[in-house]
Amino acid sequence: MKLWKSLLTGGLIVAATGGALALMFKPDVTKEIDVADEPIWDARTTLAVVGEYQPQITLIGRVEPMRELNEIAQLSARVTNLYVKDGMRVEQGELLIQLDDFDAQMQLQQTLADLDDLNSRITLQKSQQQLEIEGLDVERANLAMLEDRLKKQKAITNTQQAIEELEQQIQRQRFAVLQQETAINNHAATNTQLVSQQQKLLLAKRAAERNLANTQIKAPFTGKLAQVLVTEGQHVNPGQALFRLYSEDDMAVLVQLPARLLAEKEQLNGVATEQNRASEVAYDRSEAQIDMGQSGFKAWFKLAQGNQWLPGDIAYLTLNLAAKPQTIKIPAASVFQDRWIYQVDEEQRLKALEVKVLGSLSEGDSSQLVVQATDATDSELRLLLTRLNNPTTGMKIYEAGVDPEPVEATEEPALENDDIETDDEVSDEDA
Repeated sequence: MKLWKSLLTGGLIVAATGGALALMFKPDVTKEIDVADEPIWDARTTLAVVGEYQPQITLIGRVEPMRELNEIAQLSARVTNLYVKDGMRVEQGELLIQLDDFDAQMQLQQTLADLDDLNSRITLQKSQQQLEIEGLDVERANLAMLEDRLKKQKAITNTQQAIEELEQQIQRQRFAVLQQETAINNHAATNTQLVSQQQKLLLAKRAAERNLANTQIKAPFTGKLAQVLVTEGQHVNPGQALFRLYSEDDMAVLVQLPARLLAEKEQLNGVATEQNRASEVAYDRSEAQIDMGQSGFKAWFKLAQGNQWLPGDIAYLTLNLAAKPQTIKIPAASVFQDRWIYQVDEEQRLKALEVKVLGSLSEGDSSQLVVQATDATDSELRLLLTRLNNPTTGMKIYEAGVDPEPVEATEEPALENDDIETDDEVSDEDA
């Protein structure tokens, strides 16, 4: 509703301004002075000095929050508690919505139990591997002892049966040593598997903790709730919108800047106004890329008093441009068809000069245009101010009190009837 009121107000202002401009640029009622040689037009002029002026431009923009959040649900759950409503101001970290956390709690407890079980297995595995390492030393010592007994047996007796029995024992012992060595060689692979399972469970634990945290919806920053989109007891699904939050202190006006201001955009500043509100503004950011042939580009100007404005408000943005040398400050009535001014020379004749309107310049209650001529001009100009119907180069004008009085054409005196000789009278005299 406020937006419509703002738009209506802006429309009335624009309509009133348009009416004033229509009256300003309405052709003046001019008088043609009849002289002996050519017509001279009664007109008014103004003096203008070429110098360095700082123009201003006024644009209509829309207020937008620089920091805004559309919060969505991260899991499927029921809204158990709703602590806020539309338009409320909330502080960072404040609990806004509580979702049912039963499933998230169960998931976290199950993951923690699985992780404890795995950690116990890892501890037991380390103990077992240490025993296997120590057991390998024992098996190798037994193998060495049997091999030594075999050598001694062969030296002291020729009993084949005793020798064969020792050789069989040695073969069994060698196999035992090989088994022990293989088990130890597999320690690295077994440990890698256990560590991988542990990492998976740790990730599952983090996911479960995140799901549990997502059941409590808190304000990520201090701001105002533009809209709450859920109700208490409602079931929400992942991706469903919950609320819109924006920062009251970080507000900006979005406007369409003319492309010619691209180079000086970062130096722009000014004031935003709407009814009884006013706030200084400074350039914040603009579109990252401007397409070829594009007449303008989007730019955001940060409001110094952002808490006075609401998203969607219409603002009139008056920006101060950089001072431009070789410019002319003139009344708006001096510009014809948005691109021409007419200089008055010493012979009171008009000369058309093409100009580019850079902006306006306010001086007290009055406002003038700042223009720049396409070609070089004199340092001081006398310009046509009267809105003639079709001013052209070479047309002669006259301004009372400024120019010499024109010599009006005089009519030849009419002859009296007695002074006119008829053909009959001439003939009689000749006769």
